[in-house]
Amino acid sequence: MQTLERSHRKPAEPLPAHAADCHMHVFGPYDRFPLAAERAYNVPEAPLGAHERMKAQVGLERTVLVQASGHGTDNRAMLAALAGLGAHGRGVAVVAPQTPLAELQRMHKAGVRGLRLNLYTFLGRHEGEPAELLRWGALKLAAQGCKAEPGALEALLATCEDDAIAFMNETGKLAALAGASGVVTKQHVAALTAPSVGAGLAEYLAAVARGDGPQAALQLERLLAAGESEGGVLWALGHLVSSSFVAQSGGWAKWRDASFAFARRRSAASRAQALDAVYRAESAWKGGRADVRTALEQATREVVAAG
Repeated sequence: MQTLERSHRKPAEPLPAHAADCHMHVFGPYDRFPLAAERAYNVPEAPLGAHERMKAQVGLERTVLVQASGHGTDNRAMLAALAGLGAHGRGVAVVAPQTPLAELQRMHKAGVRGLRLNLYTFLGRHEGEPAELLRWGALKLAAQGCKAEPGALEALLATCEDDAIAFMNETGKLAALAGASGVVTKQHVAALTAPSVGAGLAEYLAAVARGDGPQAALQLERLLAAGESEGGVLWALGHLVSSSFVAQSGGWAKWRDASFAFARRRSAASRAQALDAVYRAESAWKGGRADVRTALEQATREVVAAG
């Protein structure tokens, strides 16, 4: 096991100016900042000073402190370390959905610039509590100047089969559909998550999953000619890839067989590349750097060829 006292060597190539460690935790001191009563692990104290020694040895200048799950929503240890870093540090906090705005503003003033939400363990920590996830969805919409009509987020959660990761991903996309009113409706949820040409979509996804580029391109053309929305196909493509990471534990039932096939064909690293291709396509489309059809076609080619 590595220790905090171990020495470090500078890399062969000097790090660039202002290089940052973009994800590190502090623990304790426990007499001031004890671990949370509900935690998944125990860990020795890990003070800021030990990390600062490592940074000096390897040539790092800046640090992003990420609230450790062992401290739960008690951010005091992270905030104390952040104060010690001054202008060279920024923080990522963990908060409860009902945290007052004034507290978030206080943390922002202290250098916090993001919030951490562990979706992989969310349902395990909040089993039987969909209201907790719905509150997070509402907060995500509010951050983008939107709100949901009654029943809209509940409909999205049901469509996502209570998958926390899928739910939060799709909640972010809903804001783009709200328009000037800023109100997300159940019709928006249906438009985003319920592609209208199911059989053709399944054939397209199957072709992508087995790496058949020409057939995938043909099925895509047929889908779009039949009136399928490019956004709906891009959404399905993203879930084909993302579900391949959890296929063994269930995955998305709607396209589970295709996700299994994709997982068998590609390594985890190449599937990560494929998922990045879908995210880049969405970003290019929503950022106005490419029309949605061009973005979808490019994403299809990259997912088919991933690896």
